[in-house]
Amino acid sequence: MDGIFQLVQMTATYSNAVLTAMLPHFTDVAQKLELPFPTPITQSEIAHYFCDPRAGEVGGWVCLTNGYQFWYQKGHVQMFHSPRDYFILQDPDLIPKLYGHLRMNPEEAVMLARQSLKKLGYTNDLLYTTEPEVKLATPETSFASNQGVPQYKLIWHDPDLSFRRPFDELAEVDINAEVKHVNGFELVNKKFWKPNPNVGAVPALSSESTSSIFIGGRKLTSVSASYSNACLCVLLPVLSNFAHKLNLPIKQTISAQECSNIDCSLEDGQPNLQIILTNGYRFNFRHGYVVDFYAGDNYFTGDLYGHPTVQTSDLYQSQPVSKAELIEIARQAVRRLGYSESELHMKGPPDMVTIPEDRAGSYFTRYEIAWDFRRFSSGLEGHRVEIEVDAETKSIKSIFLDNTNLWRPTPIDVQQGAKTP
Repeated sequence: MDGIFQLVQMTATYSNAVLTAMLPHFTDVAQKLELPFPTPITQSEIAHYFCDPRAGEVGGWVCLTNGYQFWYQKGHVQMFHSPRDYFILQDPDLIPKLYGHLRMNPEEAVMLARQSLKKLGYTNDLLYTTEPEVKLATPETSFASNQGVPQYKLIWHDPDLSFRRPFDELAEVDINAEVKHVNGFELVNKKFWKPNPNVGAVPALSSESTSSIFIGGRKLTSVSASYSNACLCVLLPVLSNFAHKLNLPIKQTISAQECSNIDCSLEDGQPNLQIILTNGYRFNFRHGYVVDFYAGDNYFTGDLYGHPTVQTSDLYQSQPVSKAELIEIARQAVRRLGYSESELHMKGPPDMVTIPEDRAGSYFTRYEIAWDFRRFSSGLEGHRVEIEVDAETKSIKSIFLDNTNLWRPTPIDVQQGAKTP
C-alpha cells in the first residue's frame, strides 16, 4: 500500500554508494551460510538491482546472475532466498526439479536454522526459547512416489504481535532437508532493526522538476503545479463518485478547498495522484481508477493518521461481532464500486486480522479483511485486496484494490484538461 513518505533524487552516485555499502553484508551471509558460489560478491555478478528511493531509508534488493536474491533494509540483511527455494517459487512447472530425499526431521531442521542464525549474528532470545511453526513443502506421503520436495519452512511468531495474526512473524527460515543447508530467510521484524549505514553520499530530496525516478520498477515523472491543478479539477468528481458509492462521510461533491495535500506525477504518461483531504481522508488514483483510500481514523494502515486524539482504547465495544456480516460488508463495498469478485479473486474465504478481546471482555471493532495473497521474487508480499471494516458503525475505513484487471484508460478529460507538464 502507498504510504506518505518523501523520495530522494535517485542519482547514479547515490545508487552506487548504497550498492557498494550493501555488498559486503551480502557476501557475509553467503560465506557464513556456505552458499555454493564464489565470494566476495561483486557488481559484475548482479543481474537486477533496486535501490530504495525513500528518504531516511538506506537499502535495496539485488538478484545475482545465479538467481540468488538478497534484500538489505533497516541496517541488516532482512531477506535472502536461493533460486531453489520452494516457498518463493513462481513457476509450478519447476517443482519437479526440486524433488528429492527427505534427510532431516523437523527437530534437525530447527537446530540447523538456529545454528545458522547464530552464525549470522541474530541472537534474539525468542529464536532459541520458543519453538517455531514447521511446514513441510509437500506431504510426507509424496516421498514414497519420489514426488516430494524436501524443504521445510520454519516460522517463529512474535508474542508481542499476536494481535496481528497472520502477520506476527518474528522470523522465517527455509531449510533444504536433502543437502542440509539454508535456502532462505526473512527477518523483517523490528526486533532485528539496526541503524542505517553511512554510505558516504547524501541524496537531495525529490523536487518538482521534470526529472524521472524509478520506484520498484515504476518510473514516475514530476509535473508542474499547473498540470497538477488541472488533473485535480478533472478527478475531483471521480473521487466524489467513489466516496458516494461507499457512503463515506464526505460532502456529495469534493472541492479543491477540501484538499490539504496533493502529490501528482506521471507514470508511463498517465496521472498518478495522492490526495489528502482536510478531514484526513486519503485517496490514491493511478491506472485510471481509485486504487485505494484510507479514512483519517483507519487503524491498520494509517495508525489513526487523521485523528491523533483517537486512542486504540476507544475502539472497543461490549458486544461481539459477526465475522460473516463483516465479510459481506467488505464484499458489498467492492460490488458498489462496480467491480466483480471474480476479477479480484475474492471467491474464497478471506484472511482476517483484528485484536483479541481485552481482559474486560470487550471486543475490538476494527477488522482487516483481505483476499489474494501474493509473494514476489523481490521479497515483497501482501494481499491485493484489503478492506478495513468498522464493526461498530458497519462502515468502510480503508480499501485497497491492486489488480491489473481493474486498469483502464485515464478519463479523457484529464488528457484534454491537463497540458503537457
